[in-house]
Amino acid sequence: MSIKNIIIRRSEAKSIEQHPGWILVYGRRKTGKTFMLRNFISWDIYITISRGLNVIINRKNGEIKVISLRKVPSIVENSLKNDKTIVIDEFQRLPEYFWDILSSYHPRGKLILAGSSLSIVNKVFSKRSPLLGLLLPIKIDLIKPSDAINSLIALGLNAREAIEWSVIIRDPWIIPHINLEKPIQSEIIRLLPLIIDTSISLIGEIFRDEERLLTKTYEAILYSIATGSWKLEEVARDLYQKGIIDQPRLEYASAYIDRLSKMGLIEKIPLYKSRTRVYLKLRSHIMNIAIKIGEKTGITEYTSRIPTNLVEAVKSAYGIELQFFIGEALAEIKNLLRAYTILPKEEGDIDIVLLDKKKKAIMAVEVKSSPPRKIDIINIKERGEKIGARETAVFTLTELKKEEIMGTHIITPRKLIDMLSLNKHDITPVN
Repeated sequence: MSIKNIIIRRSEAKSIEQHPGWILVYGRRKTGKTFMLRNFISWDIYITISRGLNVIINRKNGEIKVISLRKVPSIVENSLKNDKTIVIDEFQRLPEYFWDILSSYHPRGKLILAGSSLSIVNKVFSKRSPLLGLLLPIKIDLIKPSDAINSLIALGLNAREAIEWSVIIRDPWIIPHINLEKPIQSEIIRLLPLIIDTSISLIGEIFRDEERLLTKTYEAILYSIATGSWKLEEVARDLYQKGIIDQPRLEYASAYIDRLSKMGLIEKIPLYKSRTRVYLKLRSHIMNIAIKIGEKTGITEYTSRIPTNLVEAVKSAYGIELQFFIGEALAEIKNLLRAYTILPKEEGDIDIVLLDKKKKAIMAVEVKSSPPRKIDIINIKERGEKIGARETAVFTLTELKKEEIMGTHIITPRKLIDMLSLNKHDITPVN
C-alpha cells in the first residue's frame, strides 16, 4: 500500500464549503488545517503569511508569487468584489491594523482566515475587534474518529486494521511516515525516536504560537500527566516533589492545566459518579504514548536493539489510548457525551460511560482486545448497574458472530464500521 495514497477526508471541510459567509478556521499546530484547506476547499486565491511577513500567493490556475505585505489589501478587495473565495493562512501574523481593512470588505465574497494560535480567537471575538460578528469559527482538532476510520476503510484496510491505525493517524503529521502493511505496534516501535522528538518539538511550537514561554512548570505538568498523574492533586504533588513549586497548591496547578487545556494539549475527561471530577490526559494519543514510553525506557534515538521492556510498554500505552479512542468514537456515533468511571473502594473502573445531555448514564462499555469472557460480561453488567446505566456493552477487537451475550451488546470492529456508515461524509478533493 502506497504511503502517498493515504488521504484522510475530513467532515469539517464540508461545513466550510457549505457555509456561504466568512469563516475563521483555527486550532493548534499540526492538526491538518492547511492540507484540508488546500485540498478539500474550492478557493480562487490562497495567501500564506510567513513568519518574516512575506506573502505567498497561490492562484487557482497554479500561478505562485511572492509579494509584499502592502499589496495584500488590494488583491483581497478586488477578489472579494468579484465574489471570489480567498484563504489567508497564518493570518494571526498580520499586523492587527489589517483587521480594520479586512472588515471593510464584508460581506462581499467568501473570506477564510486560518490560524494556529488559539489565543487569536479571543482577540478576534473580543468587544473591540473589528472582525467581531463577521466570521463563523470552526475549530480543527485531531482528526475525528469517524473520518479516520472511514478513510482507512476506503483505502482497503479491514475493520480491525482501520480502527487500530485510526488511533495514531488522528495526528496527521505521522501519516507520511507510516507503513499500513505493518503491525501498528511494531511501527510505533520503529518510529518511536521520531515520534518522541516531534512531539517535544511540537509542544514548543504550540507555545511559540501562543506567545508563551515553555516554562519548566508547563513541561513538568505535561510529563506528569503523560506518565500517569491523572488527578489534579497528583500533578500538584509531583510538581512539589520536583522542587518546581514551593507548596503542592491545587489552585496553582489548576491555572496551568486550564491554559494547557485551552491550547489543545490536555483534555479533561469527565468522571461519572466518582469522587474526582475529571480525568486528566494528553489530548494527542501519539504524544501521550511517546512521552510515556520515552520516560519509562529512556529511548531517544534510533536503535537496532529493542529493549525487552519496550514491546510490553508500547502494548500497554497503546491499549490505554485505544480505550479512550473507542469512547470518543462511540460518543460521536451516538451523539452522546463521553465519560469515564473509577468506582470507589477499589471496585474497578468502567472504560467508557456514555451520557445524555442531562448527564444520565446511557451505556457502560468495556474495551477488550480479546473475546470477552463470562466474567467480563458479569463485571460490566454489575458495574453498569452501580452507576445506573441503561445498557452495557463490550467492544472487542476480535470479530464474533454473537451481537449480544447475557443482555450485553457486543461491538466488534465490523459492527463499529456499520454504525459509522450511517454518519459517513462524502468529501472529494478539489482540483
